Amino acid sequence: MDRIEFVEKLRMALNGRVDQSIVADTVRYYEGYINEEIAAGCSENEVLESLGDPRLIARSIIDANSGQRDGRMMEGTVSEEEPQQSGELQLKGFQLPAILKFGIGIAIVVGLIVLAIKALVLLAPALVTIAVVLFIVKVFREFLK
Repeated sequence: MDRIEFVEKLRMALNGRVDQSIVADTVRYYEGYINEEIAAGCSENEVLESLGDPRLIARSIIDANSGQRDGRMMEGTVSEEEPQQSGELQLKGFQLPAILKFGIGIAIVVGLIVLAIKALVLLAPALVTIAVVLFIVKVFREFLK
């Protein structure tokens, strides 16, 4: 099989099963990848063998996009259509239940309180020493007057 046959099998396996924009993007990606690998010194046969069966690649893409209906994402699914500025995936239409939001809020507050108490416990010896020194200095100043 050559690269033209590989890409055609991939395209045929995807057609009608995912949105046309996904088919076009996938074909463009694999054509570019094959060309880059050949330019890097690999033979066309080596590149195609490393990729494997284009129908398996298509199956993975179809499975990954099975949540799509008419080009729209179903509620609560991950989308790459509108990536955030950092390039991260974002959840579209996903809402946490109110009780979960409340629980997370309580956990954060408790965590902050525990952190503050630990900081005070660690700093307590130094704070007590400073307070004693300041008290002695104050008493000594009063004594010298």
